[in-house]
Amino acid sequence: MLAEPDGAAYPSAAMDDLARPALNRIDAAIARIERASATARTDREALSRRHDQLRGEITDAIAALDAVIDRSESAESA
Repeated sequence: MLAEPDGAAYPSAAMDDLARPALNRIDAAIARIERASATARTDREALSRRHDQLRGEITDAIAALDAVIDRSESAESA
């Protein structure tokens, strides 16, 4: 996260009534972007965990189906 704006960061002579609101909007926009970025990162991590979980469940389900098929084939050959 960016540091909070410091009054010394902007020259006081240039900080008139028109510039201050614009700079405040820019600072607010930066804060929104940073929050959105953090949220997106959290969402990606949650999605990745869910993907790994589902991959494991699918692997288990395929192994169970393979076992059923093997038993079925063994019963047919006997």
